[in-house]
Amino acid sequence: MILLKVNGVSKSFGGLKALNNVSVEVAANTIHSIVGPNGSGKTTLFNVVTGFSRPTAGTIEFKGEDITALRPSDITFRGLVRTFQNVLLFKNLTVLENVLVGRHCRLKAQAVHSVYRPQWVVEEEAANVRRARDLLELAGLAGYESDLAKNLSYGEQKRLELARALATDPKMVMLDEPAAGTTTAEAENLVDLLRQIRDMGKTILLIEHKMDMVMSISDRVSVLNFGTKIAEGSPAEVISNRQVIEAYLGKRWLDAQA
Repeated sequence: MILLKVNGVSKSFGGLKALNNVSVEVAANTIHSIVGPNGSGKTTLFNVVTGFSRPTAGTIEFKGEDITALRPSDITFRGLVRTFQNVLLFKNLTVLENVLVGRHCRLKAQAVHSVYRPQWVVEEEAANVRRARDLLELAGLAGYESDLAKNLSYGEQKRLELARALATDPKMVMLDEPAAGTTTAEAENLVDLLRQIRDMGKTILLIEHKMDMVMSISDRVSVLNFGTKIAEGSPAEVISNRQVIEAYLGKRWLDAQA
């Protein structure tokens, strides 16, 4: 089943064409990676898909519904959520509170209910706290609930942002360079975590520059260069593609794998 369809999407900023007729299909319950040189259009693609930027041309479908013109909040409500290249947390809130923010889009209680607090609201709040703690345990952050987000290491903040995204109960998670700035051990732990998330029935669309990680974890890989998709296929097919080697990997990387 195809969960996400990007159909001939283009995006221009004045005279700069950041995306040029890009089409990508992401199958459900897979890890699909988007790779390419800096400036190739990867983050622009994420912005267009998640409603932070409107495409100049083309359409985006999620679960068979056209979401091209929807706001980011509406797209999140439909089950498509993202993280950012630069960590965006509420630094002065606790770790637990950051994850609870992600639960907000699933709350039935309205502002008036928080004043009168009927029993069902109390039960909903307790269930959300349990869910948030479960996600922190999944992300390896159990025991950090009361810490301020700003006091976590960079790698821990990355995992917290992922836990907050999962708190929205998404069908699909889009991760923009989740391993950037992490240590080798943190990156290895992240690979294990992403596999667990996929095994939970989630779909992952991933931007990542650590090619060893991409090759080990991806079911399918799409390659962008100057806003154009130049290759797509299995990891083995992509790394043997001459155009990809010339545009992105380089002969030195290829020789290192020999």
